Amino acid sequence: LKDVVLTGGQTALALDPGAAAALTSLGVTPALVGAAVANPDGSLGFPVTRGRVNATTLGGTIDHGGGISLTAGATVVRLTDFRIDTKAAQLTAVINGGARAAILDLDLAAPKVTVDGTTITVGNVPGTLTQGAADALNGAFGVTAFTKGLKLGVARAIIGVVIAEFIGSTAGIGYLIGILSSEFAIAGAVALTLVLMVTAMVSMKLIDLLQRRVAPWYREDAA
Repeated sequence: LKDVVLTGGQTALALDPGAAAALTSLGVTPALVGAAVANPDGSLGFPVTRGRVNATTLGGTIDHGGGISLTAGATVVRLTDFRIDTKAAQLTAVINGGARAAILDLDLAAPKVTVDGTTITVGNVPGTLTQGAADALNGAFGVTAFTKGLKLGVARAIIGVVIAEFIGSTAGIGYLIGILSSEFAIAGAVALTLVLMVTAMVSMKLIDLLQRRVAPWYREDAA
């Protein structure tokens, strides 16, 4: 097993009260863009559109839809197409439809990781403003209040996962099941489905081992 493919879900950002107060004092109004949603708990939700993470190194990227806009008078800054880089521990965004830049540094020192079936939840990930983002926002709004390390909030990602070898392939069990089903070869498709079920059980065990690697303390806390 090399990669884990991410198949939907959401990353939610709970805005830090201090950051929210700072935006208000500066006359900057945040708003949701595109597919982003306001969650019932008050956090901002950004749907996961795709992603792939190495099961051994945990390095990879997670792409999101939607975004946020920051408006003060006639000045509007749109941050969209968020991407989490787990290796660099950063969140990047496309700024006003142009270049992509690092917006947040992510603190992955003590994430809270839980696994439920094929869903992984990673919480307790603080996000702080990067120097580049602080400079860009200060320049756009004509202020000096944005600084590197300003805590914007705490992120929580709820992500569906599948094993990469079964997605978008032109060979292997998943591919053969699709071919047999399209040809109404039901017996063969069922047989391979049973094989796939056994493989899935093994795969979930590997995901459990991944959890132990990311958060070895979790099972002790849950006990």
